[in-house]
Amino acid sequence: MKSITITVAVLAGTLLSVQIYAEGLYFQHKDWELACDNTGTCRAAGYQTEDNMDSLASILFTRKAGASTPVTAQAALMMFKDDDVYEIKGKIKLFINGKDYGVINYSSSQSSYILSQTQTQAILRHAEGSQNIEFRHASGINTVSDQGLTAILLKMDEYQHRLDTSGALIRKGNVSEKNVLTAKPLTVIYAKKLPDQDNQSFEPHSQIYQKLKIKLLAAISDKQDCPVLLDADRSFASDKKIYVYDLTPKKALIESVCWTGAYNTGFGYWIINKDWTGAAQLVTTDASGLTDISVTSAQKGRGIGDCWSQDEWVWNGKSFIHGSSATTGMCRGFPGGAWKLNTISSDIK
Repeated sequence: MKSITITVAVLAGTLLSVQIYAEGLYFQHKDWELACDNTGTCRAAGYQTEDNMDSLASILFTRKAGASTPVTAQAALMMFKDDDVYEIKGKIKLFINGKDYGVINYSSSQSSYILSQTQTQAILRHAEGSQNIEFRHASGINTVSDQGLTAILLKMDEYQHRLDTSGALIRKGNVSEKNVLTAKPLTVIYAKKLPDQDNQSFEPHSQIYQKLKIKLLAAISDKQDCPVLLDADRSFASDKKIYVYDLTPKKALIESVCWTGAYNTGFGYWIINKDWTGAAQLVTTDASGLTDISVTSAQKGRGIGDCWSQDEWVWNGKSFIHGSSATTGMCRGFPGGAWKLNTISSDIK
């Protein structure tokens, strides 16, 4: 069983306490960022300032939806020396505004340092003011910026409907938590294997290509999301052909390069009737390729590959379900990113 993650925003009918889960949330402010997914879980990550890239430091706060749910915290710490990044060894202690809050312990299963509830609450208590968050060790000091922390935690409270409640992190009040956002279970997607076979292909100036092009572009709300298909003659893509794969006895999967960039290439995928009748159904214009069960996307945020966004659309035998969406966020020097920040999550079986 695979466990995967997704992007979701929430609307609530306050009079009836009706909660509707829609597309997820990503929010960034100064040195902090927030991602909340369709289960109602929120993850807030903060980093060292951009002018302190020799000592990499990040804290991740995680809180599930629901009344009285705790906030957990973990830290990622690395040092940059001689053009290389390395993990810190030995004892590391947390200091807040110069006060010693004790040793933080490393978890090999989570590949990060885990803060105790006492240490976590100490940071949260100072979240509305300025604070100096330091991790001290034999090699030096790694400092997490407090710039943006208040705004990010306020947005987390807002997303989880905790504003003015007793469980709010920032705008705490006396309102009961009975109407806070409730946790939603992971959506279960039963994956089906895609047919394993050869494909057909059509050149840009062929009659079938031109017929398919009209249908494929009609399925895209913004045609500029697929400039290669829109104007193949002006594209610098090396392969401009349309590829056709079998899906079912009556349906086919169409693939075409949609765009090329400095670091990435985006492929478009559509479902269409094999006799070319009817409208095409767009899966995405930002894919990287196919697996045996899904259309996937893994796009670099920068050429050195330290920042990534990842998505997966899973084939269930009838359609492709957007089962996973995540980003490594602003990264701030951590190779591959310090955290995976989910905005869409599901359980793929």
